[in-house]
Amino acid sequence: MLTDILYNNHGVRLPRLLKQKCNEARKMNVKPGEDGINRKVFLTIIACHTTDTTKVKVVVNSIKKLEFPGNKIVIVSSENALYNNQMAEIVSKMYPDIEIYSIPNDSKSDIGKWMYYIKNEYVPNYDHVIFTNDSIYYNEPVYHFYRYMVHTNVELYGYNDSSQEDDYHYQSFLYGVQKNAIPKLVAHYNKVEPLLTGYTELINNFEKKLTKIFERKDCFLPIAYIQGHRGKNVYFNNDSLYSTLKKAGVMSIVKTKRINGGPIYHPHIPSSSQRVGGLVSAFKNYGAELPKYL
Repeated sequence: MLTDILYNNHGVRLPRLLKQKCNEARKMNVKPGEDGINRKVFLTIIACHTTDTTKVKVVVNSIKKLEFPGNKIVIVSSENALYNNQMAEIVSKMYPDIEIYSIPNDSKSDIGKWMYYIKNEYVPNYDHVIFTNDSIYYNEPVYHFYRYMVHTNVELYGYNDSSQEDDYHYQSFLYGVQKNAIPKLVAHYNKVEPLLTGYTELINNFEKKLTKIFERKDCFLPIAYIQGHRGKNVYFNNDSLYSTLKKAGVMSIVKTKRINGGPIYHPHIPSSSQRVGGLVSAFKNYGAELPKYL
């Protein structure tokens, strides 16, 4: 069953400018029409490692929450992951236009998958390239993130910043890079690739370096130095701030690690023992939605 994800109800006071931005962003979080967002075109790359049915549901839900006119979505997955073939079959049936690339998983994890696509398949026809992975579950769409990315017109646009471990950075589960700045990202990756031997090395040599690679940068939720939050991670050890942002309509993300004891459960989604056709039908009818209280 779905085990507890406890976010306290005690809120915190947001800085005035951030509160104003939340009010504005909440109104902007509507799906773009046929013209997209200011006629800009986006490429969103989802890196995934589908080791269980939870990750399959997370991937399908990500597509559902991120798709809109003008946004091309591609998936780069681990070919050796236990549920990779199941994920690919479900996505192909539900979203036949989405391209799926399966490559061997290695120590470079999501970063290696993003760079595989950029180096081998990418065509610079997009105004912004967005990088995301399966470590997060989108409770709500993030259209406001895309809209603000266009409006700010910076090289790097993150979802939120962090001062965890007293090292200022943008968290790398969701960020966008302007077309003309993609070569900077690739150059940095080429420089540090031999160092990416494990999780800590990925964080230290890539995630925490993003804000140092690009001169023009901004993020959707500037929360790193909010009073009482310095040195914390909003998704794991500051539930009060998380709850405040969620109530303000701007916190659309849950870290899947906050789900204790097993996979995301939904009573209407069949278990992995049932055939793919049943899963496709269930996803079409119910999506991968979690209960609203999550």
